[in-house]
Amino acid sequence: MPPTWPARPGLWCSARKTSTVLCPSFSPSSTTRTGGRKWRRPWAGSTGRTRPGPWPTWCWRRLEMGGERVHLVGVGGAGMSALARLYRARGYRVTGCDRAASPVLDRLTREGIPAAVGHNPSHVVGCDLLVVSAAVPAANPEVEAARRLGIPVRKRAEALGELLAGGTGVAVAGTHGKSTTTALIGLILEAAGFDPTCVVGADVPAWESNLRVGTGPYWVAEADEYDHSFLTLRPEVAVVTTVEYDHPDCFGDFESLYRAFAAFVRNLPPGGVLIVGADSPAARRLAGERPDVRVVGYGLAERPEFADFWTARNIRLRPGGGAAFEVLHGGRMVGRVESALPGRHNVANALAAFAGAAVLGIPADVVASVLSRFAGVGRRFEPIGRFRGAPVFSDYAHHPTEIRATVEAARAAFPGRRVVGVFQPHTFSRTRALFAEFVEALGTLDGLVLGEIYPAREQPRPGDPTGATLFAAVEGRMGGRAVFLPDVSGLAEALAQVAGPDDIILVMGAGDIDEAARRLVKKQGNGW
Repeated sequence: MPPTWPARPGLWCSARKTSTVLCPSFSPSSTTRTGGRKWRRPWAGSTGRTRPGPWPTWCWRRLEMGGERVHLVGVGGAGMSALARLYRARGYRVTGCDRAASPVLDRLTREGIPAAVGHNPSHVVGCDLLVVSAAVPAANPEVEAARRLGIPVRKRAEALGELLAGGTGVAVAGTHGKSTTTALIGLILEAAGFDPTCVVGADVPAWESNLRVGTGPYWVAEADEYDHSFLTLRPEVAVVTTVEYDHPDCFGDFESLYRAFAAFVRNLPPGGVLIVGADSPAARRLAGERPDVRVVGYGLAERPEFADFWTARNIRLRPGGGAAFEVLHGGRMVGRVESALPGRHNVANALAAFAGAAVLGIPADVVASVLSRFAGVGRRFEPIGRFRGAPVFSDYAHHPTEIRATVEAARAAFPGRRVVGVFQPHTFSRTRALFAEFVEALGTLDGLVLGEIYPAREQPRPGDPTGATLFAAVEGRMGGRAVFLPDVSGLAEALAQVAGPDDIILVMGAGDIDEAARRLVKKQGNGW
């Protein structure tokens, strides 16, 4: 039987069979939650505690440097733009730049964070700290100029770890599902009145941003494995959704990737909590890395080896998107959920959120309420318009597993309709390492527009595949329903060859294909 969860956010310490409150000086902003039951304010009564101020001490850790200027190189990325906003919220003067113009740069500038196009050593003059994306090389002219001038240089991960140090943290890692799960846990803490600070790798519609700055003691952060970035975080709760091979430019083989995740898990303190997606064999394997922490499992398949396990039954994927299912904990049903998120993979993400909420002491009805309203984060099966009558969805899927999950979600949401994909491979190294898997995944589509490889931070090496190479391998499976797109400027003509008004169009990839698709549907004036 599962333990009885504490009445307010805190960790269940199974060794002592007691509720250990993570932040005893903080309580939700409202005394009443769903159902009329009361949250007990910890400063009430004769405990001697005093009500906390509007900002806990950890949030002010570096604000004595508030007059200083931080410059971010590569600020157009999802993680870097969130970091820029967090620095600004903490009182720093913030500037940034990136190699190419983008809507992200425009938006940051409108928010009061000047973001320049291109890299120039003059950008660092007068700044006190330079923060660089993991994709920025050491030979970048701004990095070189900063080192000559004696300006400290930090990687994004180091900077984020510094800004979040001292708070009570939940870090969400995994090859897939990080952004959705991070956003969900943040929204749940918000709904429960705990005013968290949340850093997400995608925009959350309710916040109109990839960052939420709160006054409470909790932080929730997406923990990226790329370049071992997540090793700078020191959470009390770690969620690992899945562990599957990716980022071959950083990890030479699967075992090196696994060792990075194991190191992330070792960052948990004794008595912390590890939540693992048990449908992933490697994530299950992580459960044995830390015998001194509490392990919670979740997944769509029963796993009797977990004493503390969350699962779902009677899953019904609804036409039009969304899912209905029953949530079980320790074999006992704790609630029925009507989720707005499409696909079975999002049922698993919802279970991760239930598990995370439970170890923080938040009741299941609060989680179910959030799930009923949450339609996802940006670029995760996001409707962006229509092309000649066909609905167009944009998705960040750039790994074969993500492509398959997105296609399956589309088929469930729109039964009987053809699913046409527009896919832009991301990086030469990933395309080379997962070539056969990409061929299999793309072959599940009814029609395909395949773009050239988006190189991102890479230069091609001898023997690397090209978009044309991948297209030649996939074309035979498509029965003439595939078109190669050497340049995104030709997207309209290519789509017209394979997509009709009754089809569903999925635009997938982590490069500039999303911007091209948005320009296309906007030009046609075909909204929802």
